[in-house]
Amino acid sequence: MMMKSRLFSLTLTAILSTVLVPHQARGAEPSSAQCVAQSREGRAASPPVARSIQKAFELYEQEQGEAALKQLLDLTPTAAFDRAYVDRFVANLAAAQPDQQALALEYADRALRSDRLNHSDHGQLLRLKGDLSMQLERYSEALSAYQAWLEFTCRADEQVYLRMAAASQALEAPVEVLRYADLALEVKGAPDRNLYLLKMGAYYQQEQFSLAAGQLEKLLAHFPDNPKLWVQLAQLHLLAGENDKGLYILDIAFRSELLDAGAELRLLSQLMLQRELPYSAARVQEYALDNKLLKGDTDLYRRIASAFYQARESERAIRYFLKAAEAGNLSRDYLSAANLMMQREAFTEAKAALTRALKAREVAQPGAIHLQLAQAHLALDEHKQALAEVELAAKDESLSESVASWRDYLRQLSQG
Repeated sequence: MMMKSRLFSLTLTAILSTVLVPHQARGAEPSSAQCVAQSREGRAASPPVARSIQKAFELYEQEQGEAALKQLLDLTPTAAFDRAYVDRFVANLAAAQPDQQALALEYADRALRSDRLNHSDHGQLLRLKGDLSMQLERYSEALSAYQAWLEFTCRADEQVYLRMAAASQALEAPVEVLRYADLALEVKGAPDRNLYLLKMGAYYQQEQFSLAAGQLEKLLAHFPDNPKLWVQLAQLHLLAGENDKGLYILDIAFRSELLDAGAELRLLSQLMLQRELPYSAARVQEYALDNKLLKGDTDLYRRIASAFYQARESERAIRYFLKAAEAGNLSRDYLSAANLMMQREAFTEAKAALTRALKAREVAQPGAIHLQLAQAHLALDEHKQALAEVELAAKDESLSESVASWRDYLRQLSQG
């Protein structure tokens, strides 16, 4: 669940942080053969209003934005067209000032309601209203404004469709996201990073993870520069139950040195273990340890040791079991190392590990450890020491039969 929420958060943040950046759009095209743009006569403001607006823009060009805005707000034109004309300029100036988006939207609405402006100015205000609504996170209003712009201008614009898709994403309307994103791609006629991300997020929201992965694959085919997206692609395949694909992509990312987080490397290691690739899993975790991407603690050392053990790399497994034992001072880790030492007939080293297992924390069966020590001594022809360990094991009544057999055998050897 954490993986899913993180993916959605990253996608929406990426889109909304870039969608309002000015962009040189491809030439606009008619949105419908049946759409007819309104025809409006152009008009000029009265001379006093025109002079005041000119003065406001002179202040603005001198980087006195607040003074320019005040110059316009102080105007009280009586003619309806002059009021609408001034409101339009107030909206544009306020939109350019920090934290004045709400004021800009108020005056844009006033100018639009008057329905007095010429075709170009009215259309520009409709689009500005959509952009301001996006910035103020009024996504339903943004969609209405952009739709009104489309119908008023009879033009199709990739950026407008992109913003409508982003607004739909924020409103959790994935079907609409896909519709507007497809329209934007059709108008643009070229790959677009943000549109692929929006489509990925929409499919993700509907838990269509395989389709979401397909969109991310398209994005990476054209824009392979973001290493985190490779990790997201692998995670999407995992959510879709396509573990082999997820492993393949993560492995490529690892070999390309694109993985730089411990969690990513741990995930890759887990997938390798699932596919019965223990040696590779161990090596990935070693890499994370060596590069300080994962903390060298008891659990990590034990995981590496277990992976090497599964890969039949007993020498390396012993080394990491001992590291785990030294980090946590747990009897079980010394025992794991000792068992492998016994298999390798390293009996002297096994004796040392077993002795430390008896002195470590959480000793589970001390009697059994004494019997293992007896076996190690016996392998080294140390019969007296072996018998002494058997006598210590005798304190565990559950081992009475084993102790009796060992005692008889060792006494026979001593008599021989």
